[in-house]
Amino acid sequence: MRKWLGARGKARPSRNKVLVLLGVLLLLGIGHYAILLRSQEQIIEHEAVQVARIVANQAMVARSVYSREVVAKLASDGFGSTPDYKAHTGFAPIPAQFFKYVGREITQHNSGLYSYRPLSRWNLEPGQGLQDDFQRWAWQALQAQDQPSPMRPIEWKPAWRFESVGERRVLRYMQADPASEQACVACHNGMERTQEVRLRRLADGVEPGRVFRLHQLLGAVEVTVPVDRVDALAESQARLTLLFVVATSFAGVMLVGYWLWRDARSARRNADHSHASLSLQASAMQNALGNAGEAVRLALQALGAARRSRLPRHVAAAHECLGDIRHSQGRDDKGRVHWERSLARYTEGGMYEEARRVCHKLARACEGLGETARSRDLHWLARSLAERAQGTPVERRVRQLNAELDVETEHRRNAEAAFQTGKMAALGRMVAGVNHEVKRPLASMRLLAELSGKLVERGELERVQRNMKQMVELADQLTELTRSLEDFARKQPYHPLPERLRDCLRQALRVLEPQLAARTHRILVHGNDPWAMVDAQRVRLILVNLLSNAIEATADSADRRIHVSLREQDQRSVVVRVRDHGPGLNEEARAHLFEIFVTTKAAGHGLGLGLALSAKMAREMGGELSGRNHPDGGAEFTLRLPVARRRTGLQTEPSRSRQRG
Repeated sequence: MRKWLGARGKARPSRNKVLVLLGVLLLLGIGHYAILLRSQEQIIEHEAVQVARIVANQAMVARSVYSREVVAKLASDGFGSTPDYKAHTGFAPIPAQFFKYVGREITQHNSGLYSYRPLSRWNLEPGQGLQDDFQRWAWQALQAQDQPSPMRPIEWKPAWRFESVGERRVLRYMQADPASEQACVACHNGMERTQEVRLRRLADGVEPGRVFRLHQLLGAVEVTVPVDRVDALAESQARLTLLFVVATSFAGVMLVGYWLWRDARSARRNADHSHASLSLQASAMQNALGNAGEAVRLALQALGAARRSRLPRHVAAAHECLGDIRHSQGRDDKGRVHWERSLARYTEGGMYEEARRVCHKLARACEGLGETARSRDLHWLARSLAERAQGTPVERRVRQLNAELDVETEHRRNAEAAFQTGKMAALGRMVAGVNHEVKRPLASMRLLAELSGKLVERGELERVQRNMKQMVELADQLTELTRSLEDFARKQPYHPLPERLRDCLRQALRVLEPQLAARTHRILVHGNDPWAMVDAQRVRLILVNLLSNAIEATADSADRRIHVSLREQDQRSVVVRVRDHGPGLNEEARAHLFEIFVTTKAAGHGLGLGLALSAKMAREMGGELSGRNHPDGGAEFTLRLPVARRRTGLQTEPSRSRQRG
């Protein structure tokens, strides 16, 4: 009855489990949605800032071209540029005026894609001063980077922030426009001394008579990029994602609810079955107590039949049954007599397990009567019977080996489960890496496609061609990603041959010549010239990956030496070590060093496939690739390969002669 009530009482805990699960799924959905919105905001901000930087750079380049090609040509012809160019024949606007005119025309005719304008605290025209809070804030950020007497160009950092202009959200971006030529400095210093400019400075609350120097801040370029359409697209994608998360969560809740309901129904059935079994057992016990005499009579008849059959097992079982009945009636003396006879019969017949059972019954009966010594002897006899029941030493050894085999099987099953769990974790990281590497090029291609559509309507085919070229480059990145995945998944045929590792290193350095020529790295080779039984192409690819990683790791280091050691470690293996003097490997990088799509490089500079492919190729050649932090600083990668003994005489390199033939 209590079991049945316990099963009924499980309804409330199951309901609580469902509520807890609903809460967990709700929190997961909210977390996923928040992460999605944050990632979309970061992507939109990054791409909008890139567009603003491109627009500002192109505008300043256009002004520089105008100054170098147009104004310089007019000056060589005896004319030049002047702010009052309309009143002078043969003179053109100064570069600052040309800059302002181009920005005004583009703002009026690009359908609101972006706009830009020159401005300055030391404006030479009334319309180019600082007019609102963003312009004053951004100008202060730029002016804080200025230097009193710069000896070289200053590395200016732009300032930007998102604002709401009317009903549109826009990115406002300001980039410094310093004095890049001495002619600009002379022109501005000359105009600062004019009466008109001095009066304007006093009206604006700016100290007049400033003297500018080369590379100092003269003005700035403000670029405005609307992002409301991109925000609307991101919001629609976020809604679809939220709908998918809600749908999958609801399906998961329904599945778990069905599972709990099925368990509750099974528990109720078991409780009903247990209640019925208890009722039957109670009825049987009542019948047994009411018919104890009949049970004794039947047991005596069974004993007589067993004696007539002359079967020791049946006789011993009949005595054990009579002993149980007498013990249940409280007649322990009669019960002990029958148990002792049963023990003797079981022992004589070699039924040691049954004899041990009866021996324990006798020991408990003696303990109840206070016969401690007799009980201790019976327990000792029971242990002896248990040892005899276990059989010969050979049988015990067989049982022991079977038990060890069961333990080993269980360990292997656990190891396979752990390996499967690791594979699923690696698959999750791989899917996250693919999503990260594919999402950025696709978003850029979409933005370029939208811009190209607007440019086609205006007939600016040259800019459309540039956008298409960028889209082709992004498509090439996606193609490279799929090719790398195919190389990682495909098993290439392996034909090992004796190869000189120095030859493989020379070919790898020949591949890296363009990268080394653009930097000041030094490749230092140590050791001898060992032979290895490998595939030369695979070894070259591994060395190119390791050296390329070392070059990129030491790009910002003062010590740009890269050490390559080639040595024959023993009679079985050859070791190649590549060590750099960079920052080394952090704990997370060491934990996932050879997993795909795990990289410490910035976005767009690596897919995280190089080391994974290298480790895979090393294993295919019967070798091993490992990495660690060198005790003296930097990272060190060790490649172990099987050794190959070169032949003497005329057949020093048989593999190469066969290849040439």
